[in-house]
Amino acid sequence: MKNLHLLLLIVLLLSACSGPTSPQAFPSQTQTSITTTTSPANLQLALNLAPCPYYDMCPGALFINTLIPGELEPGRVENVDVPYDRPVSFYIGWIARDHTILAQNMNNMQFFFMIDGRNYWDDAYMGMPGAYVYEDEPNTEYASQGAGVEISGWKIDQPHEIRLGYSINAEINDGWDTYASGTVIEHIFMINPIFTALETSTATGNPPTASPEIPVTGKIEGKVYRSDPDQPIANVTVILIREAGTGTFEEKIVSVTATDLNGNYSLSGVQPASYTLWISLEKIPEFANYPFCSDNVPEDWIAYLTGYSAIPIALLPPNMEFSVVAGDGLIKDIDMAVIQCNLP
Repeated sequence: MKNLHLLLLIVLLLSACSGPTSPQAFPSQTQTSITTTTSPANLQLALNLAPCPYYDMCPGALFINTLIPGELEPGRVENVDVPYDRPVSFYIGWIARDHTILAQNMNNMQFFFMIDGRNYWDDAYMGMPGAYVYEDEPNTEYASQGAGVEISGWKIDQPHEIRLGYSINAEINDGWDTYASGTVIEHIFMINPIFTALETSTATGNPPTASPEIPVTGKIEGKVYRSDPDQPIANVTVILIREAGTGTFEEKIVSVTATDLNGNYSLSGVQPASYTLWISLEKIPEFANYPFCSDNVPEDWIAYLTGYSAIPIALLPPNMEFSVVAGDGLIKDIDMAVIQCNLP
């Protein structure tokens, strides 16, 4: 039962995949009522959420599994103390015998990410389908789909219940086992934000203070707009690619995010290195004919057919080749006015 074994080896899974590393969570069958009708856009949350579909996309975050002693078991409530001043990443995944079966499974599975009983799921948390290799089957590749999110902005004495998982809406088979409609597979965490051991309190009884840390990573942020910043474009997929080394487009992806309603995006925890910043237009209605109107892309832009369904076409705007050093705060705005690819 491929999706039910190797729970003891969850940490080893982080390096077992080919392509971007995406930790897998292995399901156990439970019956739970999941409410998924509330849109994240209509909710106000004090915490900060950021897409992190691959384990190495958020290098500045603590992986939740490393904060839990012993095994992580789906369906069991894990009580976890987390440093209030550190982002924490959470992951869930699914493995199927091949990509055809994986796609069929995904059509009948609904992912959710709940905080204190409310669903904050965003499709940006979902990674791209990839290959998965079991440690005991090094010569066989299976298909996997992962999802992840980074949470920051914890407050002392403000605990939260986090649930990350998926519900199965119709009977499916992953190539080995059958899962009934109504099955819910989830990780449950009771998060208690705490002061860390590095913090000290004074003899006067003042609140603890944290020693300042020297930044070891950088940050990239910017705005995507037409002609001027007062014409923002929402839901533009922004892709950070590491330039060094070999590999496919997918294998060199460091981080993926999307612009918000105001056209803004932010990529934090970026390791010092050389990068290119690409964008994808697949979710924007006015560019629905792309790439069939690619002749309209100016010469100083680069269009690339990635071959991946999640990011079929990627564009490299000019001046989006750069290096990041520790402590950098780079601003990379993108003017889309030169791209003319409107619906007829």
